[in-house]
Amino acid sequence: MEGVLAFDQNGKAQPVALEETGLGSYCGMLSIGDAEKRTLRFTDSVHGKFKILQWACNCLEEYRLGQKWILYC
Repeated sequence: MEGVLAFDQNGKAQPVALEETGLGSYCGMLSIGDAEKRTLRFTDSVHGKFKILQWACNCLEEYRLGQKWILYC
C-alpha cells in the first residue's frame, strides 16, 4: 500500500511501509520513539480516498514497554 504517512505531535511526517498480508489486510511497524501522539494518514490515489487514524499514549513512561507500534489494517 502506498501513501501512508505518520505524523508526530509536532507535525513531522514519516513514511510507513505496509505489507499486504491478505485480501485487503495490511501489516507494518512504526517506531514511536518518545512520541506521545501519532496520526496516520492512509491515501488511496486510485480511488481518491483517504483515512486518518490517531494514537495517543495515556500511560506512564515506565509502562511503555515497546518503542514500536504494530499496525494491522
